[in-house]
Amino acid sequence: MNETQIKDFFKSVDGLNLDDILAPFTDDARLQFGNAPVAVGKNAIRSALKEFFSSIRTMHHEIIGVWTGYWEEGKVLSVELAITYILPNGTRLTVPCNSTIRLTSTQQIQDYRIFIDISPISTLQSTAICI
Repeated sequence: MNETQIKDFFKSVDGLNLDDILAPFTDDARLQFGNAPVAVGKNAIRSALKEFFSSIRTMHHEIIGVWTGYWEEGKVLSVELAITYILPNGTRLTVPCNSTIRLTSTQQIQDYRIFIDISPISTLQSTAICI
C-alpha cells in the first residue's frame, strides 16, 4: 500500500461500508481490535466490525504518521492515528490509536492489529443513558 492507498483505506473505514473495508483483506485475514478476541476470516471480521459500528454514529481517522517495515510475507505498516467518534447520543470523542497492518506480497491485508482504548466510548454511552 502506498500513501494514497492508505488514505483511501481509512476513508472506506470512515464510510462504515463493510464491503469496501473488507475488499483488501485476504480470506483468512486476522483482526485484533483492542482487547477483543481475534477475528479470523472475512466473515468474523465483518461481524466484529458490524458490532463495533453499532456503538457509534460516525468516525473520522486523521493519519498522523506512517512507518514501513517488513515481515516474512511482505510489507508492514505502522499507522499512528487520531480517531474522532460521534456517538449515537451526539457526543464527540477523539482517541489516539496505532494500527499495525501486515500485507502479503500481493498487497492484501493479512493481519490488522488496532491498538486503542475504546473504553471511553462505553463510559460516555452509559453516562449519557443514565442522565
